[in-house]
Amino acid sequence: MKTVVYQSFRTADVPPWIDACLRSAREWAAARGFEYRFFDDGFFDFCPPWYRQRVEQNILLMSDLARLVAARNLLSDEFERAIWVDADLLVFAPAAFDIETGENFAFNTELWVNREQGKFIGWRRVNNAVCAFDRRNAFLDFYIDACQRIVRHAGEGPIDRLSVGTDFLTALHKLTLLPLIRSVGTFNPILMEHLARGDAEPMRAYRKFFGHPIGAANLCGSFRGQVCQGVKMEDSIYQGTIDGLLGPAGAEISR
Repeated sequence: MKTVVYQSFRTADVPPWIDACLRSAREWAAARGFEYRFFDDGFFDFCPPWYRQRVEQNILLMSDLARLVAARNLLSDEFERAIWVDADLLVFAPAAFDIETGENFAFNTELWVNREQGKFIGWRRVNNAVCAFDRRNAFLDFYIDACQRIVRHAGEGPIDRLSVGTDFLTALHKLTLLPLIRSVGTFNPILMEHLARGDAEPMRAYRKFFGHPIGAANLCGSFRGQVCQGVKMEDSIYQGTIDGLLGPAGAEISR
């Protein structure tokens, strides 16, 4: 099956840790014999002008739709499968990063954790940081239409940035089980902060609760420069997390 891996990010002022993530995806694609396509900010032209205006140029909401339209174009061209990988996703254990589900489309499962009363708690959702579509799938056109309907019929005011991605997919999964890629960890700020300062114990607990080998990490780059879960998400946190995942901690959770 002729397969393409595609990604998008700006081409100026790119943080080094994003470069490392993009490189890891390119190398994973090459090792699997897949082709690779990269889109710059022109990627958002896949969204209709009215959509971009309604979401107030929110990058997450535009990317949610653009990745789908890009997949449809790639599949109508020369490819039989298109695999989207977020730019802030690090493939740290390539052999463990497996997107095969036996079905003709898939999204990644997400385990999100928080800390309450000194303990870590977690809940599971469906995420589109990694998604795959075969040419014969029936889901892609439906999802493109659903994204636009959600935005078109949203009430006044800002649209929640998760509304057409994680929230929609998680709600849909409760109604009709979606095919899930189970090798992607969502490493939210509290996990990353611990790992960046050399404490891998929370990551080990995460892997145990996750229940599957983890070969790729969604590093939640949309939090860059913000305070989330009490953590100031500076570039040093992202780079420290990458360093940890490329070391013994990554080898442990990928098994």
